[in-house]
Amino acid sequence: MKGTRHQEGYLYRKGRLWLLRYYDSEFAADGSVRRVQKTKKLAAVGPECPHKTAARHLAREFLESINLARNTPESVMTLVRFTEDRYLPFVEEHKRISTFRGYRNMWRRYLEPRCGIMLREFRTVDGERILGAIAKEHKLTCTTLAHIKAFLSGIFRFAKRQGVINSENPMRDVVLPKGKPAGETHAYSLEEIMQMLKVLPEPASMIVAVAAFTGVRKGELRGFLWENYDGEQVLISQSFWRGHALEPKTRKSKAPVPVIAQLARLLDSHRSLSGNPANGLMFLRRSFEYAPNVHLSGAERPRLM
Repeated sequence: MKGTRHQEGYLYRKGRLWLLRYYDSEFAADGSVRRVQKTKKLAAVGPECPHKTAARHLAREFLESINLARNTPESVMTLVRFTEDRYLPFVEEHKRISTFRGYRNMWRRYLEPRCGIMLREFRTVDGERILGAIAKEHKLTCTTLAHIKAFLSGIFRFAKRQGVINSENPMRDVVLPKGKPAGETHAYSLEEIMQMLKVLPEPASMIVAVAAFTGVRKGELRGFLWENYDGEQVLISQSFWRGHALEPKTRKSKAPVPVIAQLARLLDSHRSLSGNPANGLMFLRRSFEYAPNVHLSGAERPRLM
């Protein structure tokens, strides 16, 4: 769409105020764009703005973003509207369902109440102000704050690709506020893993063994298929997230995972107890209800001697 035409506006004094009358685009509720006349209070008449020449300088600064041809009428959309009407639907269509849900939850919890500003008026200082307010209210870790910054940055990159704005990304130079340090992750030792395997019943012990000795993610473990296992390695072809079957998270994740001899014996036993299936899921969904909520995939794969 064409940008707004260049305008100087009508500058006038009313009492002790300098006012500017100008035209701007407005995004209506039905999605249409219309031109409306608006009035802006520029400054009070005083030492900082004593005469019309000084007021005209303020008027030109204010009208700059409106006059720039790089801004389209859609740039008057608020960040809230653009995110909910354009960006999140794009993410839902093109990204993993887990990514979409995570973005949507982050947006609703931390950002939506703070993003009523127009896209074209959003500046780096606004990004720092928003992140600072979030950090102060929610006491988040540096990692979470970085994720929020990346999410906002993604919105403006998408707006630029769509031709809604053509300016630099205002989140690029935002400095993260101080957050809580991230907690340390615990890696289970071989001794701890073996103790768990001794006390856990089937199928929980089998799930813990596979997680510990392959290092796969929990979603990938849920998607293990018998037809992808040949006794020496297992191919990861899918990942499960809240009942949704997805592609593995990364290309590297699709590589076959080696199965050590001791784990192969345990899998053979599990297969026998399951009726010797030739295909299908290794672990049915109900199996995970009895498994402990531990994160073994963060540990290095121990070797059984």
